[in-house]
Amino acid sequence: MTLCGWGIGVICAGIAVLIKPGEVFDLEMLAMELITIFVFQAIAGIVIAIRLRFEGEKGRFVLPIAILVIFAGCYIIGSFVMVNLGLKESISYMIGEIGDFEIAISHIVLSLLVWFASYKYSMRIMKKKEFS
Repeated sequence: MTLCGWGIGVICAGIAVLIKPGEVFDLEMLAMELITIFVFQAIAGIVIAIRLRFEGEKGRFVLPIAILVIFAGCYIIGSFVMVNLGLKESISYMIGEIGDFEIAISHIVLSLLVWFASYKYSMRIMKKKEFS
């Protein structure tokens, strides 16, 4: 479903470029769309693993809690970086030195690693659940 939705979005963006003369469909836009599909697949992998591990009513409670924990972790890391100015400057310098292509590749690789870990974990859960 994610792939179909992504494909429809790319087609709609292409049609918008054809209709609106000022719009440009460049490689940067296509790369952004490609990164989006990998991020969605990583999120789907995490959600599937959580739903397999915690069935039924537990799954309905655990998933929002897991998302809240992720957002809280990101907020804590962000506030720590904002307070520590030396760390903020070094991260800004490091990101400034990395090009857009390297950032895109790192996002794709990270998403694939998350998806693969989720796949392995889901397979382990399914082996434990099969006919036991």
